[in-house]
Amino acid sequence: MDVSVFMADGLEECEALLVVDLLRRSEISVQTVAVHGPGWKGENDDRKQIFSSHHIQITCDTSIEDYEPGEEKALVIPGGLPGVEYLKANEKLGHILRDFQKNKVEKEEGFLAAICAGPTVLADLGLLEGKAVTVYPSRKEDLGQNVHYINEDVVLAPGVITGKALGLAIPFALVLISTLKGKETADRVAQEIYYTSWSQAQKKSSTA
Repeated sequence: MDVSVFMADGLEECEALLVVDLLRRSEISVQTVAVHGPGWKGENDDRKQIFSSHHIQITCDTSIEDYEPGEEKALVIPGGLPGVEYLKANEKLGHILRDFQKNKVEKEEGFLAAICAGPTVLADLGLLEGKAVTVYPSRKEDLGQNVHYINEDVVLAPGVITGKALGLAIPFALVLISTLKGKETADRVAQEIYYTSWSQAQKKSSTA
């Protein structure tokens, strides 16, 4: 598995599913991981199901309870409320992200990615210290004092890729593709979906 996307109840579904769609078009293997809010008491297959902030039911590939770290090159955190708060509250996810930072990111063998309010999940764990990132503008104060906010659409920094908001989910996904499989693959996918703004979007992205 190349990428895991952690999807909580109350997520912004397009920020997650656009990423999954475009990565799979690039022949990048992706699994979706369901994360539930505090007090959830589902069982069996129910644990794979979540409901987005717009009440859309999504069945994920696995659940946080059943998740086991693999050979991922990236972990992705979408935004949306209250989904982001549920991600922050999940103790196992916190351990997963910290371990990935230590075992993959710090060895330059992987990266973390987050969009919209998602970067605040990483910030709360101290994983963005000293990094340049973007985030949904009204949440920039939640990044903390030692994180450098950049008002760009997508920011690629060492070990972390961040996107500003839902409207930038396509260029965010294309930057992930470019990082994982090269610019030619990202260009091909952009052309296939007639995303004619890709060249311009790259100019509005920042490498820090």
